[in-house]
Amino acid sequence: MCSPTGQAGQTIVAMRRVNMSLTEADRLAISEVIARYCHATDDGDGDATAAQFTADGILEISGAWQARGTEQIAEIGRIPNKPMHWVNSIVIDGSGSTAESTVYYAAIRQGGDLLATGRYDSKLTKQLNGDWKLVHHRYTGDPASAPPRPAAADGVLTAADRIAILGLIARYNNAVDARDAETWAVTFVDDGRFEIAGGPTIVGRESLADYVRSLPPADAKHWTTNTIIEGNAAEASVRCYLAMLGKTGISMTGRYADTVVKEGGAWLFGSRAVSVDGMGGAQ
Repeated sequence: MCSPTGQAGQTIVAMRRVNMSLTEADRLAISEVIARYCHATDDGDGDATAAQFTADGILEISGAWQARGTEQIAEIGRIPNKPMHWVNSIVIDGSGSTAESTVYYAAIRQGGDLLATGRYDSKLTKQLNGDWKLVHHRYTGDPASAPPRPAAADGVLTAADRIAILGLIARYNNAVDARDAETWAVTFVDDGRFEIAGGPTIVGRESLADYVRSLPPADAKHWTTNTIIEGNAAEASVRCYLAMLGKTGISMTGRYADTVVKEGGAWLFGSRAVSVDGMGGAQ
């Protein structure tokens, strides 16, 4: 007969540990894994997104696509300009080192536009170091709301794409400086958005054209530099510096933060936000 401290006793203790109910600490840790996933993918941090999964983990949109393994999951995580992940009403079941969770999900763009709703069903496992990892994270959309496959499937951003985006910025600058309302408006998509930090937000080409028509004659020109373009062959984010230069010097400096999309082979602004970080002496 084996004593409780012998090998058989150790096996019994181990089996009991495996079959124990999830603790409050486990449930909190699982909730935090879901939260870290949301933060990482919203920030475009591919490595942090993949770090929430096991090495052979699966990220899936039900009936549409799967990313398998941390390399593919990291690629999805790096896609820019994704809507924010909002999750709520998490339910967690399991025991020992395995668990399942269900959580409501909403995809919300900055500004509050609701793009999709659904739920995430997840399977998780507890690692030897005590960390919980996602084994399978599956999104199922509510009817008519399932998002398309992320834009990574649309290919890489080529040098020709980058040149075209720089050309778009140049056309924008020349048109607004010339107060050419129609040409400026068509640098945006039909429902394009122009946001001025601390000022108005203009949406749609007709309203955009009206905005330029309302401006006084230009006494300074738009100069943009230090342009950073990141994305894929269908959509990209753009950041650049802005200075307004006139005959008497610099009247304003700021930054642009843009989303550009390819429509019919042409790059257009989906949204453009300008923020002012300095005012000069010129008028």
